[in-house]
Amino acid sequence: MSKTRTFQVVANRIQFRCPECKTRKFSTVQPNLRRKSMRCLKCGEITKCILDRRSKARELHGGKIVMVTQGGRNLEVFLHDISVDGIGIELPVKALRARKMTTGRQVRFKCSWNPSLLNGSFIVNNIKDQRIGIQKT
Repeated sequence: MSKTRTFQVVANRIQFRCPECKTRKFSTVQPNLRRKSMRCLKCGEITKCILDRRSKARELHGGKIVMVTQGGRNLEVFLHDISVDGIGIELPVKALRARKMTTGRQVRFKCSWNPSLLNGSFIVNNIKDQRIGIQKT
């Protein structure tokens, strides 16, 4: 049975560790790969590897927060992850249609379950479908 594990890529190399026999091996990976299946040389177990190239870790979060735009509109959005540099959110489809979001727009957030979580102002950095990346200012 194949297993899926995430490995950190540093200088196009990963330290593969077999989940069954714990054998370690350094392996080079191509710069454009995001996933790779590797077979352990000792026990023959196949592991599906997700290659993580981020230099800064992201904390996965889930919950609804309120995004306040420059015009003062409140939109309820879904928080996905938080990193040192910013956050990732998802807009509901009806909010996406009603209010066109553009990059460079300044926004603020209100979080009812943890008011000190998202203090300060943010700038919309990238938009891909309903997913929006927002950078801290």
